[in-house]
Amino acid sequence: LVRRIEPRAQSPILDDELARECARIAVKATGLGHPILLRGASGTGKTTLAQWLHGRLHPGKSLIAIDCRRLKGRRNRAILAEAVAGEVGIDVAAGSTLVLENMPAPDTRAAEDVDRLLDDLRDAITQASWSVTAIDRAPPVDKAARVVNRAGVEFLAIDLPRLADRLDFAKIARHFLADLSVTHQLSTKALRALSKIDRPGNMRDLRQHLKVLVAGCPAGVIREPEVNRIFPPQGDRARGCERCDGVPIRRQRCIEIRQTYRACQGNVALTARRLGVSRNTVYAHLKG
Repeated sequence: LVRRIEPRAQSPILDDELARECARIAVKATGLGHPILLRGASGTGKTTLAQWLHGRLHPGKSLIAIDCRRLKGRRNRAILAEAVAGEVGIDVAAGSTLVLENMPAPDTRAAEDVDRLLDDLRDAITQASWSVTAIDRAPPVDKAARVVNRAGVEFLAIDLPRLADRLDFAKIARHFLADLSVTHQLSTKALRALSKIDRPGNMRDLRQHLKVLVAGCPAGVIREPEVNRIFPPQGDRARGCERCDGVPIRRQRCIEIRQTYRACQGNVALTARRLGVSRNTVYAHLKG
């Protein structure tokens, strides 16, 4: 139910103007002691932003998170003090940041549990100088509503952009890759190919995709053909290169070469040997 999250000293990547504006509003609101509601799809950086805000506001103190899905009707007024003392070992009176994870939609049974918790803890949170950040994965019913009232507590809603809507994808991808491997880099075309992949999990999916690339590619620069081999574009299995697409016989041979290349884990020499062609022929059919 209650857990401690490590604070984050390093600023999140905010080269995208919209993401930077979201962070600016969050910093200003939390600095004024106003509760905020971070809304966004899974993997859009809500928890990372909460960790960074906490590090700015309460340096040296612990960040406490409550999973709203696990309240299940609990009405104990001392829930925070007892749970934190027993499971996390934090001095509640010292104040810090409280993160309400998985904030449920209004007018649901789970929402009633959260409202009761907020009502029970309002005085304790105010007296102990606790700042409150709520996290919501569900898309807002009314995105224009900037203030969300829960049990008399007004949250300023901040909608984080999806990774596909951000203009700093390349910097985020390179940052994640540097954290995973010091021996791999991404070419510009590889980054472009990566950016076209559908990612419901946003940054969480991107990190997972980069782990697969690091595991499946030799040290050095990861290039576009290697990205397309591991993550084939939609319909790519039935498509030849641009040079061969207009000629049925050549197109079929081209598709065979591309499929064999993927089956050989991107090894051009092995592909050439298996098909009895030169490596230059394989390279020619991998372009376009």
